[in-house]
Amino acid sequence: MDSGIATAVSLGWLWFDDDPKTSLEEKVSQASARFRQKFGQPPRVCYVSQTALGEGPPPLGAIQVRGASNVLRGHFLFVVEEQAAA
Repeated sequence: MDSGIATAVSLGWLWFDDDPKTSLEEKVSQASARFRQKFGQPPRVCYVSQTALGEGPPPLGAIQVRGASNVLRGHFLFVVEEQAAA
């Protein structure tokens, strides 16, 4: 089920890469490295266009790649979600 982005975000950053020669996995890896460099912490979640996922999210270790209907193709929304209060 695709419901778009519905989460509490403590930090977010939008990356654009529409190079058709670069794989989704490589784009997310490159952008997450830049996120880490810029903010000093790794992103936890990356939202991409639902259509970009194709067969499913690529295996990227600690980064969860999620499809969302409100993210345009070629855009990557990296977020650090807020921790739920205990």
